[in-house]
Order: sequence, then structure tokens, then C-alpha cells
Amino acid sequence: MGLETIGEYCFAEQLSGGGSNFTAIYTSGDSKAVAKFFFSGPVGAGDIACHRELKMLKLCSAYEDAQNIKVAPAVIQEFAEASGFITGFLMEYIEGKNLWEVMSKIPPGDTHSVLTTFYRIGWARHNSMKGTILHRDLHPGNILFEMDNEEWEVWVKKADPESPRVRFLDFGSAVMPMQFGHDTFDADWYRDLMRNYNGAFTCVAPEFFTKRFWTSLAYAPQAFDCWALGLLLYRICVGESMNIAATAGEYCDLIHSNLLLPRIIAQIAANVADPRLQFLLTSMLQPDYRSRVELFSAIEYAGCLWRKDPRVVDLRDRDLREFVYTKGCDFEYGLPPDQRSNSGY
Repeated sequence: MGLETIGEYCFAEQLSGGGSNFTAIYTSGDSKAVAKFFFSGPVGAGDIACHRELKMLKLCSAYEDAQNIKVAPAVIQEFAEASGFITGFLMEYIEGKNLWEVMSKIPPGDTHSVLTTFYRIGWARHNSMKGTILHRDLHPGNILFEMDNEEWEVWVKKADPESPRVRFLDFGSAVMPMQFGHDTFDADWYRDLMRNYNGAFTCVAPEFFTKRFWTSLAYAPQAFDCWALGLLLYRICVGESMNIAATAGEYCDLIHSNLLLPRIIAQIAANVADPRLQFLLTSMLQPDYRSRVELFSAIEYAGCLWRKDPRVVDLRDRDLREFVYTKGCDFEYGLPPDQRSNSGY
């Protein structure tokens, strides 16, 4: 197809996966890169998808550069085939272990390992995307740990949540809710968003199948990823996926008959012993996004448990709910700006 060479990089091998796109490894000396190809089609759908994914990656890069972190793959260069029917981009090749491999190393019932893994994923998710980007495809195959072949027992004990680095792949389903503001409305993107979902089925939050989906993007833009991360946390904790539904039809029946929440609660109660993890999972997996905990609060609560913060570990019932839902895990909640510990006054 005339793209055996892209800049200084030459085609080496095709990669498996990639969803509806063709992906391949390209090399330049000892350096590796990944090329992602988009096929334009009769109405230019591939061009649009390529442009949108690049926008997501570049926005993540801007956040990351400001904080000196690295989560999303860095874009090396864009390219197009001479006929114009194929476009794409070359991006950083990331080596590491995906979440499937990491989960296989977690001993059953090891709450510390569960919290270590989840908090590092949540930390990377929050700091790379903030409240601006919704990934919408956070499944284990799209989450990599740069571990340099260290054993789990070595790196799990490290105190830094950024060590090892957690990287996210495949921003093809990502969206920016701010694209649907009054002055920035993207009509084509909105129509695609409401009609199609091309991520993993396990990442689809219930509101996608309800009339409240658009409202959820406007008023709770991180709720969708909160649902996916809640299912990930359950998988990390229990060692197997939560049994929600085998088909989209069954999923919709559970949502609209109000039977989804009882199914979720029953599985958490049966398979998760730690009451703090039970609370966190139940809060993240509320079918109604309006009752779902804020994603940052969920991540920070997991961080408090991981750090064994004595102010938090024994909180239960009303006190716990107030700390997480109302105060957002903020120990200085309600203080005037000049009295906060991070005050510039």
C-alpha cells in the first residue's frame, strides 16, 4: 500500500488486535514505533476517526508535559498514503506487561496488592486526562505497566504511585465532553457518539442505553470511566469478571427493569470480604450515574486505603459516605482558601 517506510521507520510486523484498524510495528535501528492505519471509506470516516484520536493523544500529551509524566503514547508523526485513501499516525512503542499479566500475579485476598494496582491505574487516569477526556475503553488489554521485567514482589512494595508507570493504549473511543458545549459543538461527533460504541462491551456504562446519556456527558463527564474502572477493580480483587450480561439485549433488560443493581450488590457481597472495598465497588458501580461516586473521589479513597491513612481506614457507614461523596476525600473540606495547606495567600 506504499507505506512500507514512514519517515525513518520501516515496516517490521503486523500487530494483533487494533479493533477495526490495522496496526503494525515499524523500526528504525534499535528504535520501535507503532503505526495505526485508518481507511478513509466512501464518506471519509477513517479520516475523521484518525483526526479525533490524534486530538485526544495531543491533549493528553499537553497535560502530561505540564506534570512531567507519561501515560498516553507519544505521537511521532502523521502520514497519508499517496491516493489519500489511507491515513494514520506513528506513535511510541511501549514495552511492559498488560493488566491481564499483572492480575495473574496478585495473590487471592491480598487487599494491599489490589489497592496498589488499582490506585496506580486511577492515578494515571486522573493525571493524564483530568476532567476533560473520557477514554471509554479502559479494559485490561489497554493498560500497560512499564515494569522492566521486575517481579511483582519487587515493584508492588514501592511507595511511589508512579512506579512503575502505567500507560494507556487505544484512544479510538475517547471523547471530550467539552466538544458539545454551546460554542464548541461538534455535530458529526455528537451523532457518532449517540449511534455507535466501538470499545469493549465491559466498558459500556448503563447510561449509554438510556435517554440520559447526553445529560451524563454534560453533568458527570467522568462517570462513564468510573463504571469501567469499577469493573476493573472487581476483576483485580476477585480474579474474574463480574457476571453482568452476556448480550447487549440482556444488559438493557437489566437496566430498564432495575435489576442490575441487585445483581451487582449480590456479587460484591459474595466475593469481596473487605468492607471498604465493598463500599468502593458499590459506589463506582451504581447503574444510575447520578448516584455513582465521582471518579476522583473513588481514586483518592483507594489512595487513602493504600497509604493506610489512620483518618480513613476505620471510617464506616454515614461518616465514610460523607467523607467520600460530600467532601470528595478532602481533609480540608470547607476551609476558606487562605486556611488551606496549599494556599498561596
